[in-house]
Amino acid sequence: MDSAESNYLSNLTILPFPPDLISSILCQRYQNLSEDLLEFLDSLDIQEACNINGTTSGDGHVYEGLPVTSQIILTVLYIVVFLVSLAGNIVVVMVYASNKTLRTVTSVFILSLTGSDLLITFFCIPFNIGMILSKYWVFGGFACRMVPYVQNVSVSCSTLSLCSIAIDRYYSCVQPLKKKHIHTYARALKLMAVVWAVSIVVNIPVLLSYQLLSIPVETAGHQETRSFCIWASDWTINTFNITFIFFLFVIPFTIMTGLYLKIGHFMFVRRPVGTASSTLEDVFTRAKKRAIKMMIIVVLVFTACWAPLMTYTLSDPPLSETSKCIRSYLQWMALGSVCYNPIIYTFLNKRFRKSASGVFLRLCRDRRLKPAPKNLVPRAPVARAQGITATKSSQL
Repeated sequence: MDSAESNYLSNLTILPFPPDLISSILCQRYQNLSEDLLEFLDSLDIQEACNINGTTSGDGHVYEGLPVTSQIILTVLYIVVFLVSLAGNIVVVMVYASNKTLRTVTSVFILSLTGSDLLITFFCIPFNIGMILSKYWVFGGFACRMVPYVQNVSVSCSTLSLCSIAIDRYYSCVQPLKKKHIHTYARALKLMAVVWAVSIVVNIPVLLSYQLLSIPVETAGHQETRSFCIWASDWTINTFNITFIFFLFVIPFTIMTGLYLKIGHFMFVRRPVGTASSTLEDVFTRAKKRAIKMMIIVVLVFTACWAPLMTYTLSDPPLSETSKCIRSYLQWMALGSVCYNPIIYTFLNKRFRKSASGVFLRLCRDRRLKPAPKNLVPRAPVARAQGITATKSSQL
């Protein structure tokens, strides 16, 4: 056994890799493993999960990664999500930055959602495209830790921001007198700072647990190194996923459901004081109802995007080509949530739509009125004007 395989065995002994994880790693079509290494793997009792000698998955087929058709489809879908999210969320930031009338307590939470969406857009989607096109991790150790960490921070921040919006809407609609003292603009900024701080801190285990595992492989007569980004912690990844989903997904959405049910009953079933009939309903109340409908749709869309992936993750399916393909599509569906919020704001918020149109008109007008470079200004009219001036002067 050479030194590279000897180091690999020592790493496996030191790091707390469960047998099923090692099995999934070695199912990635590794060949030419020495007899000593095979004996060590056999001692871990993983031969039933993966036929090491044949480098096959449990169903007897060589794992070749995603099918080419799925690679093309997912790559195109990710590119569409990236472009729509980038353009839409930048427009949201520009609208709220340029229109002071939109700078309310709710706008603070919406900008927090936009920030978390842009995080996923820049730091997760490009790497997911690379993971689709390659069977191995090719982005290095830093990205191995940061990509899942940023994704978890973004999801945490989004759920807590949506929960904060639900609380703000509850006080605005059901207890407006208390809202004036509890939910001020300054307090909303402080609350968002707390939301981001909590999201960053509680996901530190993700940052510390993921690790780059490199395995030497002999192919075509020369040795190469293949890398995998794996979970290498005393905590099993399922334990962390259950804890994360319960505290940062289930509990916040349970709170949101209860609050929006109370808001819906107060606004749509029990008529607020001062509105004896629908014909006398004032503009302010109708605006509140539209805002509530918009935020409920935002919550439902976010849940519909992320719930399937979280459910599938908790089911812990065995490694196979089918499970890998299903998870890849569910991952796209979850990350695709970043492009929907700007579309929802545009269609369901008249003030936002009007402000966005104003931003585009200003950009087009500024571009149209942009002065031409001096070296491109024609000189003939100037000379002609000088000649006319000289003639008039001589006549005088």
